Amino acid sequence: MPRGPRDDASGVVHHVMARGIERGSIFRDDLDREDLLGRLDRLCPELGFCCLAWALMTNHFHLVLRSGPIRVSRLMARLGTGYALRFNQRHDRVGHLFQNRFRSRRATTDGDVVGLVLYVCRNPLEGGLVAQPDALARFEWCSVGALTGARTSRRFESIGETLALFDDDPTRARAKLRKSLGATE
Repeated sequence: MPRGPRDDASGVVHHVMARGIERGSIFRDDLDREDLLGRLDRLCPELGFCCLAWALMTNHFHLVLRSGPIRVSRLMARLGTGYALRFNQRHDRVGHLFQNRFRSRRATTDGDVVGLVLYVCRNPLEGGLVAQPDALARFEWCSVGALTGARTSRRFESIGETLALFDDDPTRARAKLRKSLGATE
């Protein structure tokens, strides 16, 4: 049965996920992680996307994206193809890196967007990459550090837009975000 078209339009928020083939690792070291983030730094502004949250795991990654005038499929094609080619070159491998096409789910309400942001931000905790909620702000491979003010934001991160989901005041928004994540700091 053929797959249907993606539910996409300008300004739509998507939870996007891409997994390694056979659930294999897509990040072997920090250079791999920086390569993917560098591509997002370049592609999101170029194509008009806002990234509300993200997390890099070992064998997959999550993005919460608000699409611009370009379809999310175009962003992901450029991101995935460029990254896979460089990964294969760096690690002397051939073949597909990602399993199937990326998955995406369209957010339908503001509450849904908040839920997706929290789910993605908590993914390193749920996946065992950090031991407690307070450690999420120090984990450099997700958006929590920038959202809480623990680090400078990357070019592709839409910190103000994400914080506005929690409160109009950035200080209160950060406190609400930390509380929602279960952090005590």
